[in-house]
Amino acid sequence: MNPTKRNHINPCFWSAFWNPDYYTSYIKDDSQKRHREQKVYSLEFKAPKILFKKVEDIHFIEGLGIAYLNGKELSELNNVNSPRTNQEIDKSSINYEDAFFIDFENHFTELEKIGGYDRIRKVIKTNKIENREDKIYLSCFIITHQIRGFKFLARLFKKYEEGENKKLQSFLHLRSVISNPDLLDSVIRPIVESKWTLYTSREFK
Repeated sequence: MNPTKRNHINPCFWSAFWNPDYYTSYIKDDSQKRHREQKVYSLEFKAPKILFKKVEDIHFIEGLGIAYLNGKELSELNNVNSPRTNQEIDKSSINYEDAFFIDFENHFTELEKIGGYDRIRKVIKTNKIENREDKIYLSCFIITHQIRGFKFLARLFKKYEEGENKKLQSFLHLRSVISNPDLLDSVIRPIVESKWTLYTSREFK
């Protein structure tokens, strides 16, 4: 299993809807086109110019989800699986002189599962927020989208910048956040209980 090279700040399925043709075809017939292959206009700051690129090639940070660690740090972690066996690592076999890395992408994937992505697609297709359950899942999307964003991670990197391994510590902090249902409820509930207004546009181009 190869490490994840690109960690997308904006999920590709979301960015794909910025393509009017893809959006329209999805509304009409639940398009089966691959969302990662959809092209959108994107501002390239380094150029600087506006480019027409696939969504899989925008809004990502190279290696963001990779944290390097030594054998001692690895031995102190729990619930870490080997990419070769997909089984929890045997800590007795760890050589403390070796170097290791952890790919955090699976945690971003778990965020997607609780992040209301299917509900977003439903609202896009129906143009309606029909009930409280819709609001709950959409609120999850709002919060998880913030959590997986670079601004949140940058604050964690700064918080642990004096530590021995700021990236590892930041990811452990992030894991504790997304594993705490009471904490998530405390930030999601106020959004759910707010007044909701769904704005739509007659034209998308």
